[in-house]
Amino acid sequence: MRTNKPLILLSIIIVFLVIQCTKNQAVQHIDKKEVLEDSLSIWIKKSRNTSLSASSRYHYLDKINPKLEQVTNDSLKSKYLSKIPYAYYKLNDSLNFNKAVQKALNVAIKQKDSLSIADLYWDLANNNLHNKKQMDSAFYYFNEAQQIFEGLDDHVNSGKMLFFMAIVQKNVKDFTSSEATTIKAIEKFKQVDENYPKLYGCYNNLGIIFNQLEEYDRSLYYHNKALEYLSENDLRSYVVSLNNIGVVYKNRKEYEEAVTYFEKGLNSDSLYYKYPKDYAMLLDNLAYTKFKLNDTTSLPQLFYDAIKIKDSLQLVSEKVISNIHLAEYYLSREDTNKAISLAKEARKMAIATTNNVDLLDAYLLLINIDKPNSTIHSRDYIALSQQLQKQERSVRNKFARIQYETDEFITENQRLSQRQYWLTLIVASMLVIGILLFVVRTQMAKNKELRFEKEQQQANEEIFNLMLQQQSKIDEGRQKEKERISEELHDGVLGRLFGTRLSLGSLNNKITDEAKSMREHHINELKSIEEEIRNISHELSLDIFNSEVSFITMVNNLLDDQSKISNFKYHISNDSEIVWEEIPSNVKINLYRIIQEAIQNINKYAKATVVNITFEKRNEFLVVKVLDDGVGFNVERSKSGIGIKNMKSRAKKIKGHIEIKSNTNQGTSIIIDVPFKSY
Repeated sequence: MRTNKPLILLSIIIVFLVIQCTKNQAVQHIDKKEVLEDSLSIWIKKSRNTSLSASSRYHYLDKINPKLEQVTNDSLKSKYLSKIPYAYYKLNDSLNFNKAVQKALNVAIKQKDSLSIADLYWDLANNNLHNKKQMDSAFYYFNEAQQIFEGLDDHVNSGKMLFFMAIVQKNVKDFTSSEATTIKAIEKFKQVDENYPKLYGCYNNLGIIFNQLEEYDRSLYYHNKALEYLSENDLRSYVVSLNNIGVVYKNRKEYEEAVTYFEKGLNSDSLYYKYPKDYAMLLDNLAYTKFKLNDTTSLPQLFYDAIKIKDSLQLVSEKVISNIHLAEYYLSREDTNKAISLAKEARKMAIATTNNVDLLDAYLLLINIDKPNSTIHSRDYIALSQQLQKQERSVRNKFARIQYETDEFITENQRLSQRQYWLTLIVASMLVIGILLFVVRTQMAKNKELRFEKEQQQANEEIFNLMLQQQSKIDEGRQKEKERISEELHDGVLGRLFGTRLSLGSLNNKITDEAKSMREHHINELKSIEEEIRNISHELSLDIFNSEVSFITMVNNLLDDQSKISNFKYHISNDSEIVWEEIPSNVKINLYRIIQEAIQNINKYAKATVVNITFEKRNEFLVVKVLDDGVGFNVERSKSGIGIKNMKSRAKKIKGHIEIKSNTNQGTSIIIDVPFKSY
């Protein structure tokens, strides 16, 4: 038959092309997936880049949302979604921010993506942080994020959340709690690095807290410690620290020292251009401190310069304190109308911007300078002060409740964890006890089985010894019988023969009738002796005694009895080099039982006509063979039979090896090898 080689070659080429196309499609799919993920990462990064214009950032956000639908990996989708709200937060787009947060939270909670959930809580906290009416919400979300980061062993982000919580507490004048929370943040950061940069903010916050508590020495200590953790290139933080230290000295009425720090801050390189807001703050504080020193040089121009910068930056709330300071200046110059005008302007701006802290100072100033309306200003001051105290107390209570509930939740979790620990320990202990009981019970069963086997072995040995004793008794009886017959032959037959022989010898030369009669008598005597010998011979023929050792006799007796059942002929061959008396009883009894089982199987199944048993000494082994010419059997199919199992078990007990060979209509051979050294 001819092979169509071109057709085979064409088939191989087609299969190769199909495989290659499949591979290419898989590679293209992977490439497309990687391109999509890279694109999303780039677009999200650009949408959060505040150096780009708002329109550009919205452009990237518009591209992200449709592409996210193509992401099939839910964990990856959760990661991308959690980064989008921050972009809307930086764009001050509250509507889209809330939508993005809700969408991302739904996916993150479904995926149990703890890290994304914590990041989203962080975004929610930041969004509420700049709204003075939502400080409790900001604190709540910072606290929730902190607990998640804590559970993830993320010390850096856990510390950051604690720091922000401390800032919120400070802003509502909960200074004691803010101090405690700040110290926790410091501990977290120091677990990461003793010189972690965020430690600057923590120590700076402690400095502000103790300034508010009028503990000025501790305040200065922490402000100076904050400078130890300040980065060399962080100009703004450096200037802020100088201003804060100056404020502490101003509050201590150490005005000259305060002026030194304010001027040092103002002389920082390019501060006016880089951070004009901070420049205006330092300028106003310098002007006010100089005013307190009665140093009116450059006044009131410094106040107006500060106000001008704040105007240019549209910092309406920050202008309140400048107007109050300027009003105090004009009051000292006895220009009361100007002072009242500036104080009222400050009040107006404070109300418009909800700057309640500076609004209280404005009311206090008006009480002192606007005498006709001092009662009204006093009433407003008291009402606002009470309102602020109530709000601050309410917020502090909320903070305490949030932390209490969190601590209670943690305590409950710890209690449940402890309960679970003990439950696990109890279950594990019960399991171990159960295993130990099972092992003990199994060991007891094995020991019982070993004891039974030992007892059985002892019983077998006793039976065998009894058989040997019985055989010994039989042999002893036979020996006595031999001795008796020998005595009979020697003392009886031989004596009579000797007497008869002598008598006949004396009658040889006599021809008398009496001599004839005597010869006839002696001939009859010979007949009698002949009969006696015949009787003795007959007795001996009844036990064809084999002079072999007792074990061989037992095997012979076994075959003699069993051969009568199925009429087989047998032959036993024993190697004369085997000293059976030196072989232990347990070996002989197990060999006997194996032979017994083999002969029983021959009677049951083999239909054998001839059975041969041989005992050989081969090197260091005693070799026993049981051969028959029966119908045979399938050894593989009969391996699980109890008879074969018992033979193998007995061979194993005497450290021997048994081999059973058989084929249909080809007879069966059983060979047992027992090492002499195993005895």
